[in-house]
Amino acid sequence: MEDASSELRLFLQGICCDYLLFRHLDEGVPPEAIRIRQEMALSAGVFADIEVRAGQAPAYFVEVGRIVREKGRHHLRHEPPSSSS
Repeated sequence: MEDASSELRLFLQGICCDYLLFRHLDEGVPPEAIRIRQEMALSAGVFADIEVRAGQAPAYFVEVGRIVREKGRHHLRHEPPSSSS
């Protein structure tokens, strides 16, 4: 079974893909001219979370893992509630 951060990462990838699709549709790019792919191999052992090709614009890549790592550290940090007496 995958750990929680892996599941969160996959969930966020899906949300990002949907967002990027609708963003490019709103820009007027026809649906058939939009290609969004997850887990793209860039070279041996190097992957991009998301590759986006929309219309005539150059392809670009989105890294979701960084968001998960930063949020994970934030949520794992335990700070006791402050007493205001």
